[in-house]
Amino acid sequence: DYSRRRGVRSLVNSEGTEEFTLILNDLFDAMNRRFPDEGIVKRSPDLAILKRGVEWLDNWEKELESGAIIKDMFLTKTTSEGLRVTLRSTRELSELLLEKYNFRFVLTSKMNQDPIERFFGKIRMAGQSERPPIDAHIPPAVPDVEYVQYSEAPKIWNCRVVEERNLYLTHQ
Repeated sequence: DYSRRRGVRSLVNSEGTEEFTLILNDLFDAMNRRFPDEGIVKRSPDLAILKRGVEWLDNWEKELESGAIIKDMFLTKTTSEGLRVTLRSTRELSELLLEKYNFRFVLTSKMNQDPIERFFGKIRMAGQSERPPIDAHIPPAVPDVEYVQYSEAPKIWNCRVVEERNLYLTHQ
């Protein structure tokens, strides 16, 4: 914005690029919460950012469908669908863990596809079903991911003690 006001010619009509960059930056931050102090909590602004990200993507796609932009100005169908699923599922899973299972925070950086697929694969195997799991299937699996208290980390577990009596399980 500053450079445009100063008359930098190469930035004429760059507002759309600026908006795109700011939205992706906010989404990237919301999807990469790594530490408890920055984790998503109830009523976190990151939940609204994830919701707005889906709305922004939907509106952008409507511009393509209406002919306001050409195909090269939008994502591929696979990429847009994948991004939409990622944003929605991250928000919905975070809300479920915070509201129904009373997690204190959610670290979204841990939500990449491979561990999530393994996690839900185990739930499907336990339920002997190929259908997508519903939240009723989650309670038996929650001990694998929930916050627990110990004075020290058991040697056989994949975890670390952050502060005395607080143990955070991680998946590697």
